[in-house]
Amino acid sequence: PRNIPILDKANQDMLKSAVAEKNPDDYVVAKKPTKSKPDDIKMLPETVEDAFSEALRERHGDTYLYNALHGLRKTFAQRYYDIIRERCEKKQTIAKTNAVLGHGYNRGPQGIKSYVKNMH
Repeated sequence: PRNIPILDKANQDMLKSAVAEKNPDDYVVAKKPTKSKPDDIKMLPETVEDAFSEALRERHGDTYLYNALHGLRKTFAQRYYDIIRERCEKKQTIAKTNAVLGHGYNRGPQGIKSYVKNMH
């Protein structure tokens, strides 16, 4: 996911602990500064994916080397859809799910078809 919404109490608690000691101009998630760009720590979508890939590589070696995190996005999308659907009409739920995946609000069911199998 390109954006991570706060879906439930467990995620809310996790976020509270993540920001507990932060200053207003700090980032919750940041990349490691490099020698050539020591002040460039803003986490962009591709950097989030890189961070996940690196964590998988460190823990599991090359097992998930060609995964491209698509399974993670699919699992997240279905969970997000289910939670939002409890509160919103189907059309609005589809639009919000498209947006959180970075596809834009107006892609309709086609935009999330490969991510969300159960569009109830």
